[in-house]
Amino acid sequence: MGILPAALVLHELHASWPSWAWIAVCGLLWPHLAFLKSHHSPDPSTSELHNFVIDSALAATLLPIMHFNLLPSALLLTVTTADKLNTGIRGLWWRSLLGALAALVIAIGISGLHFDIHTSTPVLLACWPACP
Repeated sequence: MGILPAALVLHELHASWPSWAWIAVCGLLWPHLAFLKSHHSPDPSTSELHNFVIDSALAATLLPIMHFNLLPSALLLTVTTADKLNTGIRGLWWRSLLGALAALVIAIGISGLHFDIHTSTPVLLACWPACP
């Protein structure tokens, strides 16, 4: 559900196909790859911890693609951080935050730094199902 608001923002921005491809990788392909990675790992718990960090990094890469649209950006960061906090694993949110910041810097370098923080009504409505 997290890619629905991001997809609407990309639609409003008339985003290019690489942005659409990346959102598909992050929201549609990555969850299945993460499952397979953990499922076939000799140590599924450690693999899942790595998946948590990668998940935060991927979410952070969507922010510059969405031109930091305020509500979906805040929602993505909040949900991914809450996800790490809810595991109860000490320090996981911090490690995930560092991975997200590194990914954010890389994504800004690739896509550029653009700000269009206005959230339209359709994007606002799309954010409701994903709210924690």
